Amino acid sequence: MKKVLLFIILIFFLSGCFQKPGLEKSRIDYRIGNSFIRLYIDHSGHATAQSGRLIERGDNSFVIGRILDSTKFTVKAGGEFISRLKKNNKPVIEAGNGYSRTQIFLGDSLCYDTKVYSSNFWKLYSIISEDIPNEFNPFKTHQFD
Repeated sequence: MKKVLLFIILIFFLSGCFQKPGLEKSRIDYRIGNSFIRLYIDHSGHATAQSGRLIERGDNSFVIGRILDSTKFTVKAGGEFISRLKKNNKPVIEAGNGYSRTQIFLGDSLCYDTKVYSSNFWKLYSIISEDIPNEFNPFKTHQFD
């Protein structure tokens, strides 16, 4: 009985040692007025998109009031996108008077925050843009018209 118990404990210990580390995940929050699009993209390219309405909005975060639509898809350059986010040593903040705002996070850390959409933003975003379904791509959708 002791051997069986020791064997079970050993199996649990070894299975914990060989588990794959969690995949890094980025989050992109796009806000315009009381509407939002949120994208999650992991290093392997698995992605999820949500769109909906806000019930409360602050300067650095928002509370989702209602999710109106969501989908899963694949981003071919998911790994490259996350690698580029990692290269930034500190968050890139592009202030402006824009009506919309995009924030990009790696895990819980802010990497990019923009209202002006500079060429540097487009260099980063363009590698994933074509793989995002149009209705969830803030720069192609008509839901904000």
